[in-house]
Amino acid sequence: MLNKARRAISSFFCAAGLAIVVAPAIAQWSTEGVIATSNLYSTALTSPKAACANFATSKVISCVYLDWSGTSTRQNIYERTSTDGGVTWAAPVMITNDVGDEYDPHMEYDSSRNRLNLVYAKWRDPSGTQKDNIMLRTKASASGSWSAPTLVAGDGVNDYWIPSLLTLQNGTMLAFFTMNGPEGVGGGLAAAESS
Repeated sequence: MLNKARRAISSFFCAAGLAIVVAPAIAQWSTEGVIATSNLYSTALTSPKAACANFATSKVISCVYLDWSGTSTRQNIYERTSTDGGVTWAAPVMITNDVGDEYDPHMEYDSSRNRLNLVYAKWRDPSGTQKDNIMLRTKASASGSWSAPTLVAGDGVNDYWIPSLLTLQNGTMLAFFTMNGPEGVGGGLAAAESS
């Protein structure tokens, strides 16, 4: 039945002098290339949630990931950049270096502000409650540095984990995260909106 419908549609377009081009259903992929490596006895790159994005006006790709190698903290977030489409990568640059852990990075390109937005979970917040918070950092240019952290969600009572971010066309940012437990154990999905 489906093939019969396709033939009828094709005949209609051909009779009208139009062509139909059907793109392949599956993209062709290159062989994988390593961006960062893991060694459990030295640097332990453990985050399954690395994130990559790029500026619309730049060919620079930025990838962020979790690394356990920090001396002053247990977990830090690092960035590596590529200027040649991911063929080669610059040395890692530490983004977070605060007391406590920073993990679960999520990054997106914000077209309304022409910047990268990075949200992540942070354990051992400044209030000393040892609850997890959601933090935001921004990067205004491919060669720029990351801003200081801004609190997105954290009240000293609940735990907030596994964030993601969506920036709407009007510039409003929506942060989504798990509240009170990793992977929703004893908790649920929550959201916060920028003002």
